[in-house]
Amino acid sequence: MFSGSEQTKNPDPCENRLKAQLFESEARAMRLMETIELVQSKLAPFTSNSSLIFNQIREAFNVNARALSQLHINSTKKELKMAIDNLTIQEIKRLRSLLKSGANTSHPYQIGKNYFIRTVTHHLTGKLIQVTSKELILTSASWIADDGRFYDALKTGNFNEVEPFPPQLEVIVGRGALIDAVEWLHALPLNQK
Repeated sequence: MFSGSEQTKNPDPCENRLKAQLFESEARAMRLMETIELVQSKLAPFTSNSSLIFNQIREAFNVNARALSQLHINSTKKELKMAIDNLTIQEIKRLRSLLKSGANTSHPYQIGKNYFIRTVTHHLTGKLIQVTSKELILTSASWIADDGRFYDALKTGNFNEVEPFPPQLEVIVGRGALIDAVEWLHALPLNQK
């Protein structure tokens, strides 16, 4: 007997678990979108069609994010069903790992070449010995405190003021701070000026 009031239904533990899985899947999808945007921002300076590629990835992701919101519980079988158009969560994970590994290997730099590099705060010259996903490593590097007239410096190889790093040091330059880099076709400036 209910004595005038309805009996409250105990929550189904299977349904609660499935709802938690839905929440976790949506959180993973949002983290993937953030990763895609981060990778795009890092690769954009190095590839002219990166915007097109990432817009296609983002569009595919948005379609599947909408599909994730259509997750529902099959009350008779108590299982989670996902309406995903073409991309499964496993494929999203695989795409994420591919994007991570691609960021480490794809770049326009040539190891062993000399470069003139402009960052947001400094200008540098040096011989490129290594490229990582976030840094360029130079030897025989110099900080160019005053490059004078830019075109003239590139044409002649002469700067107004040069501050070389000690020769035994490797200089690490953050790729996120780069404005541009060009191959340096002159002898590296290794003397203070």
